[in-house]
Amino acid sequence: KDGKTYATTEEGDKKEIVISPSDAQDIVKENIKTEEIKEIKVKEYNNNIVYEVQVVKEVEILGLIKSKMDIKANVDVKEGKIIDIKKPWWAFLATGD
Repeated sequence: KDGKTYATTEEGDKKEIVISPSDAQDIVKENIKTEEIKEIKVKEYNNNIVYEVQVVKEVEILGLIKSKMDIKANVDVKEGKIIDIKKPWWAFLATGD
């Protein structure tokens, strides 16, 4: 009706989607320092609507073994802030480019 996009949480709360999926991807790429986007989707997270952006980052484990790390970042659809980043358990052993 008003030209805005909304998503509804499981509790029935209506949340406005302000930033675009493309903007969410750019925010994550800049923060995580990667160019490889695997997937982006809209989902509910702690009663908020977020973009879940899955990326792949080239890393070295213990500075010796090259590998790819799958990372998920949740970006608030209204403010464009990353509110959570999930990395594999072995991320503390890895260094990025």
